[in-house]
Amino acid sequence: GKEVSYNNILDIDAATAIIDEFHDSDPTVAILKHNNPCGLAVRPTLTEAWQDALKGDPVSAFGGIIIANHPIDLATAELINSIFFEVIIAPGYSQEALDILEQKKNRIILLSTHIVSDIEYIADRIVLMKNGEVSLEGAAESICGSISGMVCNLERLPVPPCSSGVTG
Repeated sequence: GKEVSYNNILDIDAATAIIDEFHDSDPTVAILKHNNPCGLAVRPTLTEAWQDALKGDPVSAFGGIIIANHPIDLATAELINSIFFEVIIAPGYSQEALDILEQKKNRIILLSTHIVSDIEYIADRIVLMKNGEVSLEGAAESICGSISGMVCNLERLPVPPCSSGVTG
């Protein structure tokens, strides 16, 4: 996928904060865009959770971030793949789901490690999420150097001062 942008990091942070409230729940899907939830649903199956979360605001969901608290299966991936989104985060993906989701080259597929104990490599990069902290691991050798067991932390960028003279 493409590089993780600053706006992606903000949305990822907001998404993980939301899904953390549902880590022990039935299948849950949240959709966010610009740090705002567009939809969230808890249902008996992940497919139902996706469909009902999308009903919250299907227009704003376009180009957003999708996060789930259960691994993405083939049926759910096929439905999710029908809209454009930048980032998907889940505790795992079936191989069939990955095959579907990786069809679009600019998509960022992330693994949430606060839900699973074993790390799997997805595509050529992994972003590890833990308590709102984002780390890169994988083929990001230009950032990290040697990858063997190394995790590079991305620090939050400072907010630039307001140029209009307004403070606050």
